[in-house]
Amino acid sequence: KSWVHGLAPEALQRPASDNCHAPEAALHRVGLGGRVGLENLGNSCYMNALLQCLAGTADLVSYFLDQEAVEKDLNAENFLGSGGVVAREFATLLRILWSGEREVISPIRFKDVLSRAAEQFQGSEQHDSQEFAAYLLDCLHEDLNRVRGKRPMVNFPDLTAKVIQEKGEERAAAECWNLYLQRDKSIIVDIFQGQLRSQITCSRCGFLSTKFDSFMYLSLPVVDDKGKPLSCLGECLTEFSKDERLCGNDQWYCPVCKLHVDAVKRLSLWKVPPVLLVHLKRFKFDAAVSRPTTPWYGQALYDGLWCSTTSPQPIDMQAPVSRKLSHKVDFDLEGLDLRALGALPAASAQKVPPIFDLFALVDHFGSCGFGHYTGTVWHDSVGSWHRFNDAFVTPLPAEEVASEKAYLLFFRRRDALVRAQTMSTPDAWPHQISREWSFLHPQDAA
Repeated sequence: KSWVHGLAPEALQRPASDNCHAPEAALHRVGLGGRVGLENLGNSCYMNALLQCLAGTADLVSYFLDQEAVEKDLNAENFLGSGGVVAREFATLLRILWSGEREVISPIRFKDVLSRAAEQFQGSEQHDSQEFAAYLLDCLHEDLNRVRGKRPMVNFPDLTAKVIQEKGEERAAAECWNLYLQRDKSIIVDIFQGQLRSQITCSRCGFLSTKFDSFMYLSLPVVDDKGKPLSCLGECLTEFSKDERLCGNDQWYCPVCKLHVDAVKRLSLWKVPPVLLVHLKRFKFDAAVSRPTTPWYGQALYDGLWCSTTSPQPIDMQAPVSRKLSHKVDFDLEGLDLRALGALPAASAQKVPPIFDLFALVDHFGSCGFGHYTGTVWHDSVGSWHRFNDAFVTPLPAEEVASEKAYLLFFRRRDALVRAQTMSTPDAWPHQISREWSFLHPQDAA
């Protein structure tokens, strides 16, 4: 058998230390390794397309083909996961896909395990590929969470303007990351998770509240607040970070005014992960109308929501009219520079230049009511793109990769090691660390 680099899967790409996963531009196999079709099990294209993109995520594959590493991290006692069964079956699926022995396989065992772990995926209903991505990555994270036993309760600091001025934003962000790692640390955190800065300003008294939260994917608008189509990814990133007014039912509670008040919210990227997953929000709800006696189809395809299309709803309930935003959003296949696009605040230092290359994407064909998903993945071993249309795998010219069908985009940061995120190794964090920070020395405060 032609294992990657001549090694059996259990020996593949074992990290040189516990704190660093060796980077690979792509995994190399002879034969059909990584270019294997998946049979459609009945409206399972949403799953197949996403699985092919994850199978093209080199750092993730390198980890899951290392059986010893997976078993070491497996957290079967974590009730928030699947008891480890989804992670184990995902690893088995990747080993088969990368074995280079078959042209097409059936993912029925994985689908069965998935359905038992998450009842919303039972049966043969169509689902949103982004919703499936969010569930699967979160499930893998919980199955492989390196935090054992009962998770500690953590209290995130009250980041007022005074606190930010005294500590500095970078220290405040690092302190929140440290608190996050007390409850959540896994290969999924290492590869896919970054950090957002959220700022809310009271329109009544000017009080500013700041939070730093982790994220696993970015959901970007493809139209502006007036409904005008955005033509490129840079515009989508700018719109994502625009001020949002919180008023009416969305008013914010100001701790100074002690009232629900109008406020202004702004989100900003603070730290970017090695693999950046971008979700283009192509499915939009318009005005509410009376819900018909038969179920309306397409409600699931927005913001990761899912609802059954098999159970009729009462006629007097209100349902929004959903539509797909089908215009093309341009993006570069190589050299996406988030700093040059203005997507990162000047105050947020990046240890590695935030320059990304596309390596996979999920396309959606059709409308809200009827559609089909495919995956497209770059294979460095053969120097070409391939489209995965369920069981059919075909080469795709580079000029046809970016289209109006693009829905989920997978970017990998250049020249970046995937480092295990732990409290004990702050130098591996994405932040610019100062060893003088007191929270890094809790024993001195005891």
